[in-house]
Amino acid sequence: MKVGAGQLDLAVVPPPAYSAMKRGVGPFEQAADQAKALSGNLGTLFTFPGGSFHPIVWADIGIESWEDLKSKRIDVGPPAGAAAQGREASGGFDAGTDYEGIRLPWEASSQALQDGQFDMFIMSAAVEQQSVQELSLQREIRVPGVPDEVVARNYEEQGIAIPDRLKAD
Repeated sequence: MKVGAGQLDLAVVPPPAYSAMKRGVGPFEQAADQAKALSGNLGTLFTFPGGSFHPIVWADIGIESWEDLKSKRIDVGPPAGAAAQGREASGGFDAGTDYEGIRLPWEASSQALQDGQFDMFIMSAAVEQQSVQELSLQREIRVPGVPDEVVARNYEEQGIAIPDRLKAD
């Protein structure tokens, strides 16, 4: 909002954060009207290369699908982060009811997974990014697929991440 108000000249803004500002929701809910108005003052200089969200579990813990994650601990990324959209990817799980949502900064999450602090880590990374490959060198990993009915939803209207599928090698 500070860039839109002219208090800052430049900032890195992930697309989901701009979308939330434009709609006055999420972290902008308390100042929705102001956020919506100021969002019109923003422009893009370059894209944000955040990559894809990778729901990662250790292959040897018995989690084959999202259904297996009920009652488990899932790291959904930093507070107000877009990875918290795991509810959409899972087909409707609610944090606190269906699973325990853990919120850690990105830089702490990978190590916390390795330390056994949670069962799934939803990681933002480019496809084939080195950090994902490094995790798989320690132990075999699994990336649970997103159910077909979830992929088929229209996410653009909601202004959130759009799911896609990559072929496994």
